Amino acid sequence: MDSMAKPEARDQDRISKLPNEVVHCIFSFLPTVDAVRTTVLSKRWSKMWAKLKTLDFDSNKKEFRDYEDAFSFVTFVTRVLFFRKVSEIHKFRLKMPYPQYIPHIEDWVFTAVIRNVVELDLHVFETGVDVFVLPECIYWCKTLRVLKLHLTPWTRTDDPPASGCFPSLKFLHVSVYNPRETTMNLLFSCCPVLEGLTIDGTIDGNTGDHINYNFKVSAPELKTLRISLENIYEPVDVHINAPKLENLDLKCLGLTNCFLIGSTKALVNASIAFREHFEVDKKLDLSTFAMALLDRISNVKFLSLSAHCLEDLHLPEDWHLPVFHNVNQLRLAFWDHNLLELLAVFLNSAPTLEDLVLEDVSFVSIKS
Repeated sequence: MDSMAKPEARDQDRISKLPNEVVHCIFSFLPTVDAVRTTVLSKRWSKMWAKLKTLDFDSNKKEFRDYEDAFSFVTFVTRVLFFRKVSEIHKFRLKMPYPQYIPHIEDWVFTAVIRNVVELDLHVFETGVDVFVLPECIYWCKTLRVLKLHLTPWTRTDDPPASGCFPSLKFLHVSVYNPRETTMNLLFSCCPVLEGLTIDGTIDGNTGDHINYNFKVSAPELKTLRISLENIYEPVDVHINAPKLENLDLKCLGLTNCFLIGSTKALVNASIAFREHFEVDKKLDLSTFAMALLDRISNVKFLSLSAHCLEDLHLPEDWHLPVFHNVNQLRLAFWDHNLLELLAVFLNSAPTLEDLVLEDVSFVSIKS
């Protein structure tokens, strides 16, 4: 009897018998267009997509990849939002390379906001004619906790309101290309409860409107800050006022000069990656960049520093390191053996050092 029951058990449709909660969880990891397709797999699933709280619309899916299919994508997004049977939207992600349909994007974002969106992820590609402006409803949304903005380019947008913005926003990720300096300053300074901020993108100073960028980050509750800016022609100054900052991650430094304003006593972890050596205008004095930054983070417990060579740090001739009284973990990654000179100085400047990691990435490591 047992041997006869086994083939029957193998033929059972176990997926269709999954609880609704499990199915909803599985669907939440799928692009929305694929979740809608599941209607052909089971009658029970025929309208389950309409109850999803996670919506992921990507126009790069093969169904909408051609320019002629842009209107089909717009129609699909609009219909999904119209026929949904639940009021709340937990996560709304949109990737849209068609700037002529920007007015639709604003309508979709408004729909997500009035349905209490918690996480909003926007990838928008605009042109000089069709400009995307952040809908004002985003700033006032009381349920929004995570905001990710990938705007290419971000050449113009309305400035945020002077007060009352982002009352619940905890995490902000901004990826930009030659943004407006004024807009960035206001955006990075109007998040009263922000705890995590990531800024990346490209600033090449080639727009003709701005040559010297001067960003200001002011967030009283900020705990983690990550900055990775690629810049080519002119210095970019980033002024950071975050008294509760615990984790600092800076990549591709070079012409990016970071100033830590106020107390840095809360800082525990710092990771600094200098870009490889490049030619700069002889009029620029970069000799104080690295030393001033290291001095401001000298109270950290964990420090990671990477560079191709000593020249990447643009050190002054009489350079010396501050004393790292609290550093017990140190990581140095280098491409040039001349950085051994830096190692010797670090060992003399870190009296409480316990763990030391050296990475020589000038050679490809071979694992046995």
